[in-house]
Amino acid sequence: MAAGVWAGSDYGKHQERIRTDLGQAIEAMKSVSFIKADCIGVVGFSLGGYFSFWLGTRNDVKAVISYYGAYAPTVIAKYGIIDIVAQIKSPVLMFHGDQDTWVPIDDANTTADLLKSNNKQYEYIIYPGAEHAFGPQYTSGPNAAANTNSQQKALVFLEAKLK
Repeated sequence: MAAGVWAGSDYGKHQERIRTDLGQAIEAMKSVSFIKADCIGVVGFSLGGYFSFWLGTRNDVKAVISYYGAYAPTVIAKYGIIDIVAQIKSPVLMFHGDQDTWVPIDDANTTADLLKSNNKQYEYIIYPGAEHAFGPQYTSGPNAAANTNSQQKALVFLEAKLK
């Protein structure tokens, strides 16, 4: 089954499959000769940001970056963000726009509070005026500054954590 089919709005039915596939992807990466198996970081956007948190619970993932992650505990039935944060081992970098209407800033704030209360290593950057979905494709509009800044910060973060 193609990822697009089961990673959409009904992905809750396929959480075990997604979790297994993501773990297998990490294992496959570690077998590639030019990849340092002890320096793996993950980056996710929106629902992928949530999945990057999942991967951060593994011992072999050394850095997590989540762009406007889908953190709402009501969205995820089996693996809630509260449980994931309690188990996360990796340092985390979170980016979120304060005008995000898909994943409200309150969900990101709550996740950052969970990271803090669980004594996790994290950095949380809020972009005033940014909406959901800022990334390399946004070179103009309200998400352009968030795009440029977050890319620079992501590279610095990864360079620091993946030594």
